[in-house]
Amino acid sequence: MAAETFLVREGGAGPNLRDQIVRRLVERGYTPRLRRSDVGRDTLLHMVEAEEGITLTSGAASFLPIPGVIFRQIVDESEQIQFHAVWSPHNRNAALKNLLDLANAMGSAESNP
Repeated sequence: MAAETFLVREGGAGPNLRDQIVRRLVERGYTPRLRRSDVGRDTLLHMVEAEEGITLTSGAASFLPIPGVIFRQIVDESEQIQFHAVWSPHNRNAALKNLLDLANAMGSAESNP
């Protein structure tokens, strides 16, 4: 993957992801090739489909039906990328509660292997 062009977003988690990619490749002696774009996640995945490069994304994105895009887990990476969520304390949506319960469970599993 080190020889590939990494596609990252300008906004959202893009800057943090860019920093992570650069740090990990430089640690391994590679010079990273990055292309930053002011686009959303779906457009970024379509750029992968158009063979403009590769990108890192969450496991949830692997459920998107994008022909020609193959999702692979990086299994030799010991450090996971941090994820943060922000929500209104007034939001009583059941889907949000389920998401927060899942995030808490996953966080507990990570800290207690």
